[in-house]
Formats: sequence, C-alpha cells, structure tokens
Amino acid sequence: MVERRQPGPEVEDDGMKAASDVRAEPPRDVMEGRGDAELPELEMGEPAEAPVGAAESAAFLEVDPIVKGAMVDLMKSISLRLWLVDMLLEGRIEEDHFNRLFDANMARLKLCMGRRNELLEQARDLEPIERALNESKVALAELEMKRAIGDISEGEYRAKLPALRWDIDKHEDEIAKKKREAVLLEDLTRVMSLGKIARMREMAGSCREALRAPARSLGKSCRISSETAAKVKASLKETLACLEDLRCI
Repeated sequence: MVERRQPGPEVEDDGMKAASDVRAEPPRDVMEGRGDAELPELEMGEPAEAPVGAAESAAFLEVDPIVKGAMVDLMKSISLRLWLVDMLLEGRIEEDHFNRLFDANMARLKLCMGRRNELLEQARDLEPIERALNESKVALAELEMKRAIGDISEGEYRAKLPALRWDIDKHEDEIAKKKREAVLLEDLTRVMSLGKIARMREMAGSCREALRAPARSLGKSCRISSETAAKVKASLKETLACLEDLRCI
C-alpha cells in the first residue's frame, strides 16, 4: 500500500512574491476614504537621459555609488512629500496623521538636500586636480625637451616616461568622473525612469494648483487647520523650487 503524503503549505517563488508586493495596498490607517490609493513609485529606474555614444553612456553609469545613492534618497523623499500633499488635497488622510508623516519627511528631505549639496560642491571642486594635471603635463614637456636636446639619455627618458603618462591619465580620468557626478547631482531625472518623472510632474502640477489658493481657502477645502494649510503652502514653495533646481519641472 502506497502512503499518500498530505500536501504541504504553498511556497511562493520570487516571481509570485514580487507580484504580491506590487499589488499590496497601503495601510488602512494611512488614509481616509478609498482604500486603493497608489503609493508613489520610488524604485530607481533607468536614467531618462544619458550622454550620446555607448562609451560615454557606460562611463556615465560608473559614477560613485555614494553619489547615486544620495540622489535616489533625495528622489524618494521628494516623491513622498508630493504624495502626502496629494493625499491631503484629496481628503484621503487625517490631518494629525498627515502632520506626523509630513514633519518626519521634512527632516529627511533636509538631510538629503544637505548631502546632495555637499557632494555637488565636492564634484565641482576641480582646481586641485587640474593644477596637478597641468604640473604633470609640464613635467612631460620638460622630459621631451631634454630628450630632444640630448640633456638626458634615452634610457633615462624611457624610465621616467610611463610614470608621467600614468599621472596624466589618472588626473584626466578623475576630472571626467567628477564632471559626470556633477551632471548627476544637478539633474534628478538622471536616476528616474520616464514614467516616474511624469508621475512626479503630475503631482507637482497639483501642488502648483494648491499654491494658487489662499491658505484659508485651502484649509476649508481640505478640512484642515489654517496652521497646517500655511505649513503646506510654505513647504510646497520650497519643494517646487527644489524640483526646478534639480531640472524636474
């Protein structure tokens, strides 16, 4: 007699788990009203734009992971802020819950912007490397001149040449890397897919409409206090200015 085994619990494979994660709805305690609100897509996508040419595109993607990570964190923080305001404008989140999330987001966004500005300042600081590059080029020119006039032997020339050329290549590569990082830090769309850019611009458009209304009118339409309405308007001005600076709108 063959023993029949009882079926065990179903195990989701990676594909099933990913699909269920995508379908998951946001927590009910976040919202009032509809339960099918769409959370902002915060994953890092393929760059919307890239330098022309395969070699340049590959080089562009080889920026420091710290720089990429800083911009992705900034993108997430801005997306979350716009989403929270969008939820408030549609009456899908309670005011006290909104204020808690919004205040936490303000602190996070401030840190992200500070980190981005610090990295951008470092990326733009090319003077020390350019000075070192110029010194290496002058040293190479001097070596070539001494060889031409017979001031050094061929053996001495061949011994010194590789190190000078290595220094020049190193400095030029470092300058190119810093310039690529500056481009990334100046343009948030470099770490976003076209779909995410469109969604962010759509939410920013809703925020612009909200800014046109007086704080008192905004408070009445959203059923929030005048203090919260004033805070939202001030924050939206700051966020939209940030998006313009980052070339998103």
